Amino acid sequence: MIRNFQYGSKESSPSNTFNLSSEDNEVKFRALTSEMLVLFKYIPIIFYQARLIELLSTSLCWLSFLLLREIVSISFASEIGMMTIEKLEKLVTHYLLTFDNAYGYAQRIPKHHLLVHFGAQISRFGPLRFTSCMVFEKKHSFFKRIKYRNFRNIVYTLADRHQHYIASLMYTCYNANTSSFLYSGHQIKKIKELDSTAAKQHNLLDPYKNLYETNQVTLFGITYTIGDAVLINDCVFPSDPVFGKILTIIVQDEIMLFRLQLMQVIMFKQQ
Repeated sequence: MIRNFQYGSKESSPSNTFNLSSEDNEVKFRALTSEMLVLFKYIPIIFYQARLIELLSTSLCWLSFLLLREIVSISFASEIGMMTIEKLEKLVTHYLLTFDNAYGYAQRIPKHHLLVHFGAQISRFGPLRFTSCMVFEKKHSFFKRIKYRNFRNIVYTLADRHQHYIASLMYTCYNANTSSFLYSGHQIKKIKELDSTAAKQHNLLDPYKNLYETNQVTLFGITYTIGDAVLINDCVFPSDPVFGKILTIIVQDEIMLFRLQLMQVIMFKQQ
């Protein structure tokens, strides 16, 4: 059931490496962290396809899982409003109470208490994904990979290599900006320059500036590829969602323009 599920094309699929083992009368999952996160995201859909939702709908353990899944979804969001912060605080309170009722025999761990401070942390520092420890792990991974050909002054070696690394990302051998590096903050993959007259087809763009086309961009940590379906509604949790299929991605300076094809929603379930 888990191995046969069709996961996202850009996500770490647990279908190949997923393994179950029974130790001390407990079933344990064997998978990488990224694969477990993908499984955590899709498990309600997997259970729905297996027609297990009705059996789990009255379970407090299942309700506790859904509440935690909603908390994780908000925690990884790139943009969060004040209303969402209030919703997050209510979700945390509801989750902790449900957890105690569902697993009365289990003792809370310190990470349960840290959930209480998520709302205040977002209010002070913004979305949690920008202050996550994984952001710093990614930055430090460059230094951890360096093991050979160092100067005796290790600090000087790290600083020198880091500056060369940043420079190589931003410039070519002709001391000009690379075609795939338009501005800091977002990532644009394999762009091609369009004819100057192409900007006249888009009223939102400046016809006197360079225009580019690409098949993939990453905005605020979220990757968009031609062919992907995106939510069009201007709402965090819409009851009647509207989806569109990405046909073209146009880039001009810091402007990203998506040309979408409206999709027909046959059935949608919030879970």
